[in-house]
Amino acid sequence: MNIYIDESGSFVSTRDPDSWCAVAAYVSPESDRKKVESLLRLLALRHNAGSREVKLKHLDEAAYFAFLIELGRLNGIVFSVATDMGYNSPDAVARHQSKQAQGIVAHREKMKHKPARDALTELGNTVREMTPQLYIQLSLQTILFEKVIRLATLYFVQRAPQTLREFRWRMDQKDHVPTAYEKAFRTVLPGLLQSRSFDEPMIFLDGCDYSHMSHYEYPKGQAPDYLHKQYGIPVFDGLNIGKIVAGNFQLVDSKSTLGVQAADLVVSGIRRLLRSGFSDNRTAAKLLGKLTVQGGEGKHPVALFAFENASNRQTEITPWIRLIERHCRPMLISSRTA
Repeated sequence: MNIYIDESGSFVSTRDPDSWCAVAAYVSPESDRKKVESLLRLLALRHNAGSREVKLKHLDEAAYFAFLIELGRLNGIVFSVATDMGYNSPDAVARHQSKQAQGIVAHREKMKHKPARDALTELGNTVREMTPQLYIQLSLQTILFEKVIRLATLYFVQRAPQTLREFRWRMDQKDHVPTAYEKAFRTVLPGLLQSRSFDEPMIFLDGCDYSHMSHYEYPKGQAPDYLHKQYGIPVFDGLNIGKIVAGNFQLVDSKSTLGVQAADLVVSGIRRLLRSGFSDNRTAAKLLGKLTVQGGEGKHPVALFAFENASNRQTEITPWIRLIERHCRPMLISSRTA
């Protein structure tokens, strides 16, 4: 599968309300790649963009909605995580960052092998030394990657199991020399995903063919059981998350990677919707919803995240989230059972 990732927003703490930031992944089977690319080329042609990347700001609502309709006819699905930076104070972010760094090394001395202890120390230090902006991005991306691994696997194993053969991550590269950015998403993110306690375990369906992703499994007896023994953390059902994430991960120029342009248009639309920025927010919510998939009981297709309690704000935007949820794609094919 091709996983195209982009974000929208500044990820900087502010006192201004409706300062939404979002990350999103457009997850698409390889069999759809040429169709996705053709759709983006046609969009550029229609709007005389030439070699210029088409952004949401270049489109009127009718054109944007038409794009979402065409994208919705393909087999790709969208996962997204959003936060309102107006409700994330610098102190709250700093506390969360410090707690995360401390948690990484909390049981370091219980690990048997020095290289593993050293790697954990380096990971904790890297997280502790990140700028707040980068840490905020990393926090949302960690949730996003987890959702993709857990839910896209469940979705596609029922519909196109061969899609699980390879996870190709393509993330928009914002700078030509992405030193801290690249280190975070190439090194820190896989480590956090492998060692963190997930909200939900992987769900495997009886009768489905998981053989296409067998090369992502640890050999029998080689899974890092220290995560369970020392931390009480379930090992992601024997899957090598570092290999899934880092095996085929590239930071790319969105101008030359059309799938990332699709992700950019989707995540920009989600952010605008959360700010009630469309003239027709209901249609926007319905069309974006048709690109998403059920998130599970109590989980919204667009996940909301806060570094401290922001339940009042989440209640205010619930109508758009609920409308997205009402129009999202079903996760399970009715004939399947978990």
